[in-house]
Amino acid sequence: MINHASYLDPIFIGRAVNRSIHYMARATLFKSGIIDKFLRSLNAFPVHLGSADRGAIRNALKILDEGNLLLIFPEGTRSFDGTLGKAQDGVGFMAYRTKADVIPVYLSGTQKAWARGSKMIKTAKITVTFGKPLDMSIYRDSEASRETYSEIGAEVMARIAELKRDRESKKLAL
Repeated sequence: MINHASYLDPIFIGRAVNRSIHYMARATLFKSGIIDKFLRSLNAFPVHLGSADRGAIRNALKILDEGNLLLIFPEGTRSFDGTLGKAQDGVGFMAYRTKADVIPVYLSGTQKAWARGSKMIKTAKITVTFGKPLDMSIYRDSEASRETYSEIGAEVMARIAELKRDRESKKLAL
């Protein structure tokens, strides 16, 4: 699970991992034509934002159950200024339901390269920092509930925030 600040994020995480990755993208991007074909060629599938898209969640769980990698942006949308937001409840639900490892990832620099609302791509140093897999067993011992899913989402975002702090402190030390 990774923070989201730019349209460039899936490209850079895809380059940092040596396996094929599937990922959710907002459904409005899947208009007929070249962008739709391009996104699907990258193993993207649509998710309707602002609602519990059961079809997208079923598809995501199937991908994970088959042992494939699934890139999830827990916040559900790109940040305007690089600050981390709150995880969507569906993130906790999927982490609870699957046996797949949940690995927090912090991606820095893409916001400077192509910020939300920007028309131009700029040069920027981009780094990908992988955290250790999260132990989901403590949550799976709890009853499945919206509160449990929310706690999982908060844990994921806390770990991404730790990676961000570590990355920024290393940058300052240079």
